[in-house]
Amino acid sequence: MDDSLKIYVNKVSQPSCAVLAFCDLNGIKYERIEVDIYSGGLMTEEFRKVNPLMQIPVIIDNEYNLTECHAILRYLHATRKCDDHWYPSDPVERSKVDQLLDWHHTNLRQGCYGQLKRKIIMPLFGIEPREEEIKDLQKLLHLSLKFMNKILGINKFLTGENITIADLSLGFEVQSTPLVDVDLASKYPNVAKWMNRLKETPEINTIMKDMGVEKNTERMKAKI
Repeated sequence: MDDSLKIYVNKVSQPSCAVLAFCDLNGIKYERIEVDIYSGGLMTEEFRKVNPLMQIPVIIDNEYNLTECHAILRYLHATRKCDDHWYPSDPVERSKVDQLLDWHHTNLRQGCYGQLKRKIIMPLFGIEPREEEIKDLQKLLHLSLKFMNKILGINKFLTGENITIADLSLGFEVQSTPLVDVDLASKYPNVAKWMNRLKETPEINTIMKDMGVEKNTERMKAKI
């Protein structure tokens, strides 16, 4: 496998950041292509050729196109022969990772990104979200964080003592929670400690900082 890997991302996209972090942590070389999601970059004819579903992240690896963050992480782990702890070969340990990745889509991500989409993205296109819908998503987010807080009261990382691709996927989602008024330290201390643990790794910390959550949180508060 050569190094002709292209990754289409946006720095505020949580799934994009998980893929970038995994590559950086494992020394995987790639060409980063930033897609401007706020000015219609996903809907251009050029990008539709890359992904007709108009979503990021996307990778092109030797002319093979692959979408969906979790599929990409699994693929890169298999093709780049990364350390086993990221996505364990043991069936039981691997199932723990898969279980969290599947849970993530309809729980944590739905609760967090679902709110961000309605509070930030939809108004940019003149669409007013329903307040009741936002409240339901907020409830889902807090239930998700409560579940994670319980797990992380037992484990150092989400599935045990070692970091996995589940920690990356869920970690970058949690990084965005201040944008929807979540105070991790006071309500979910185990999640907050886990996030600090992730940020001790320079590759993860750099990408999290580049997301600009702190600056965007202040901007949102200034508008209220």
